[in-house]
Amino acid sequence: ASTYSVIKNLMGQLQQNEIISDAEAGRTSLNNQITEQVAASLRPYGVDILSVEIKRFDLPEDNTTAVFARMVSERSQMAASYKAEGEYEAAKIRNETDKEIEITIGQAQAAAQRLQGEGEEEYMRILKELYNDPDKAEFYLFVRELEALKKAMQGDKTLILGPDSPLVRIINQLDE
Repeated sequence: ASTYSVIKNLMGQLQQNEIISDAEAGRTSLNNQITEQVAASLRPYGVDILSVEIKRFDLPEDNTTAVFARMVSERSQMAASYKAEGEYEAAKIRNETDKEIEITIGQAQAAAQRLQGEGEEEYMRILKELYNDPDKAEFYLFVRELEALKKAMQGDKTLILGPDSPLVRIINQLDE
């Protein structure tokens, strides 16, 4: 009975994590305290105690069920907390990525418009150059007429050309 009351008194003074600690030093210290107190209480009876050790901790069945339920609840709360934190971080990353995408697309569209403007400017410069030189202007018009003729002749079609048609003029020049 003396050992039981010493253990009960010591356990009542300690925190749960101090009792259940896996650390060898913590368990050894607890065992030494129990041994000293039990030895002191039994020494007057001529009993010499060498060592008292706690090998295993068991809770009553009702307590065990409640402890496991609490552990499951705590782990579920932790998991929900981690999940919420992860979802928050994921949303933050997605928002930042969407922002970067919008900026990149905006920059690309601005660059595309700038390049299109430069291309149109170059096109106009070339057209101006063509129309200022009569030979080039005539050749340009001739090429355009040939392209139109090519489109018109796709498939099985019969084409009637007048004497002032560019194609008739080319054929007449070849005969000369």
